[in-house]
Amino acid sequence: MREIFSKEKWGIYLFVFFSLAVVLALFSVITWPDFMAFRSGLGHLSDNNGGQFQVNEVDFFDDLLVTKNQKIEDLLATPIISGVDPKIGSLAAPVKIVYFADFKCQICAAQEAMIARVLKKYGEQTLFVWKDMPETDESSMSFQAAIAGRCADAQKRFWDFHDALYQKKEFDGADFAEIANNLKMDVPVFVECLQGKKTKPLVVDNLKEAGALDISGIPFMYINRQTVFGEISEMDLVRMIDLELQKALQAPKNDSN
Repeated sequence: MREIFSKEKWGIYLFVFFSLAVVLALFSVITWPDFMAFRSGLGHLSDNNGGQFQVNEVDFFDDLLVTKNQKIEDLLATPIISGVDPKIGSLAAPVKIVYFADFKCQICAAQEAMIARVLKKYGEQTLFVWKDMPETDESSMSFQAAIAGRCADAQKRFWDFHDALYQKKEFDGADFAEIANNLKMDVPVFVECLQGKKTKPLVVDNLKEAGALDISGIPFMYINRQTVFGEISEMDLVRMIDLELQKALQAPKNDSN
């Protein structure tokens, strides 16, 4: 009876021992590269005056103990509203409408005309922001028009240029300079901007932003945090704006005094 008990007991000990050995072996295989990455990263530490240290260009993407860094655009929940994109209204307006569109999109053109009529009724209570979402093919007239629009914006004539392009419906590269001339812009400066694609980064940033927000088509509109994909009636737009204004009235105000 004692022998049976001892064999069973030693069997349990052996099972536990081998189980622990397997776990430790797996842990070593998984964490050893991360330990070595951390160790090699120590060589990149530099003195930041006063004895404090900062890490310079060390990537710990696989470190199990360090949260992976995420790009800002990956964390977006709503569009970025700043002075960079063409806008109508004040950044302090309680209702902010951000519109992702393309100059080749005639549905966008018709919808914007309706939105403009509605916004006139609200005055300073609304802000309208344009975001470029052209075709991703940089040789397309859609993408070139977005660059041209931003070149017009550099001369503070974006909305006039915007309206002229939508009125044409169909256009090519020669039309950009013609419109700029008709608007009495500085045409040589405009052409230089267009040919040098100086405003391309602004268009690309808008496309990245649309991707981060998971916008798959146009027209796409944010009314504060409410979203509209495709067409919307004038009555529904008014209802959504009124709802946002009501929310703004009900929101607690910060006492700045």
